[in-house]
Amino acid sequence: MSTLSELTISSGVVSLEFDRQYTKLNRLTVGSLKTLEVFEINEEDKLKSLATGKHEDDTTNWCVRHVPQSPNLFMASTSSGAVNLYQIKNKSLKLMTSATVTEQPVASVDWHINKSGLTVFTSFDGTIGVNIVTNI
Repeated sequence: MSTLSELTISSGVVSLEFDRQYTKLNRLTVGSLKTLEVFEINEEDKLKSLATGKHEDDTTNWCVRHVPQSPNLFMASTSSGAVNLYQIKNKSLKLMTSATVTEQPVASVDWHINKSGLTVFTSFDGTIGVNIVTNI
């Protein structure tokens, strides 16, 4: 094993995910203690910053997951009990919708691979929830 590229961001990394699994050129979305960051991975496997976002209340982004049917969209779960849907557009992050689903941090989220908009989440209080996101 060898390291192809490495960088350091301003706050601790909590979650990361590639936007597509089966292409050479990808984006890497990173959830950290205070920010969301999206990086492009170029032909030389170098990371280049594409977009950065920050919550107004400085919540931790526990989990980031891309919509399988639309890799420019991803959901971030937060320590404030919310799930936020973002769009990567014009080198910026646009908050599309947000919902508070529990009072405790949302530890994980996942998208159904075949049913567009169907998500599940878990929370530190033991909640397992199923959500549907429309118009994506």
